[in-house]
Amino acid sequence: MSQENWGLECPLCQKNIAVKKDVNLINKQIRCSLCQQKFVLTRSLIQQGSEKSFLGLSTESNYFIFACTYCETKSKIKTGKNTPESEVIGRSMRCRKCRKVYLLGKDNLIPISEIVSEAKKKKEQLTKLNLEPKEKINVEEEFVDYKIIGQIGKGGMGKVYRAHDSKLEKDIALKILTVDFDEDSKTPKRFLREAKAFFQLDHPNIVKLYNFGFDLDRYYFAMELVEGGALDEAMKKKQLSLAEMIEILIQVSQAIGYSHEKHIVHRDLKPNNVMLTKDNQAKVMDFGLAKLMDEVTSITKSGILMGTLNYMSPEQAQGKSKSVDYTCDLYSLGVILYEILTGELPFKGKNYIKQIIQISRGNAIPPKEINPDLSQEISDVCLKAMSKKKEERYQSAKEFVDAIRAAL
Repeated sequence: MSQENWGLECPLCQKNIAVKKDVNLINKQIRCSLCQQKFVLTRSLIQQGSEKSFLGLSTESNYFIFACTYCETKSKIKTGKNTPESEVIGRSMRCRKCRKVYLLGKDNLIPISEIVSEAKKKKEQLTKLNLEPKEKINVEEEFVDYKIIGQIGKGGMGKVYRAHDSKLEKDIALKILTVDFDEDSKTPKRFLREAKAFFQLDHPNIVKLYNFGFDLDRYYFAMELVEGGALDEAMKKKQLSLAEMIEILIQVSQAIGYSHEKHIVHRDLKPNNVMLTKDNQAKVMDFGLAKLMDEVTSITKSGILMGTLNYMSPEQAQGKSKSVDYTCDLYSLGVILYEILTGELPFKGKNYIKQIIQISRGNAIPPKEINPDLSQEISDVCLKAMSKKKEERYQSAKEFVDAIRAAL
């Protein structure tokens, strides 16, 4: 058990549970991932848990693992130490996923040695794929038809895992909401709105969304797995020529132009949200802050900063959510172009507040002054895209792309 977690047992089904050590959680409700029942986290439960030694996957384990005969979801059956399987066989069990009752028998008993072997194989697979271990996801847990392999990234609202889709028979990227929220939290609404907006988009330069929903108390969506790295990684490693990076930016701009036609503003464009395939095809992802321009919601209010500060437009940096429209994405594209041309960001305040002031009032150094090899035309295109006043920027992605091509 990690020193950062409390170890305790669910008072209803006796499942071993790891809870993050946070005094603010005491006397609050938590949900058991096995029986799905809520109970209050008390100091007595924490004390009882600390007095016990929780056994891992070994031959002396104090539980058995069975697979549901209907959906094959694995579940733990709590027993006494060294309890023979004969005392467990024949009992009935309600599946925590499909909620159907089934009998525990030798045909659906999964030996501990098999679980250990599966865990070792997954560990070796993670090492080969250079993936991080799964966090807060048990070995036996699966999400609908997705078998999780390992973590490949994280964002402001969730973590992204490599998973296998049994229906599509291929690996996909599975984003799972990891932010804790109360019953009245707006986070789930924002997550599902993101998926709803994302689901409308079908473009060769946008990551494809296959499915989204709710499972095991977590919101998720399954999307296309892009094997290459992100644009920011390629820029840091200087893997691409200036011409190649500009061509990628043009692809991104075309994707954003398409999303604007669908009345969707990305609101968080940055190199980290642009994935590259092995042949350098751009794939825009994470429409997590997308706003449906024709749908009024109560989630985003003025004064709340949504987006990544380095690439924010002045109106976003000032928290003027009602002023956000398509030209904000055009501004972000201009910042990415600036970074491509100069290797630097246009505004780098010493702290958060000073950077907001620079974005709102400061003037960026012209790209040509930093990189004299650039043409005056491409430098001017970049600065126009980053104009403080919305009406002075390019008014469409197509106009921006045409200006870039004319300047080359």
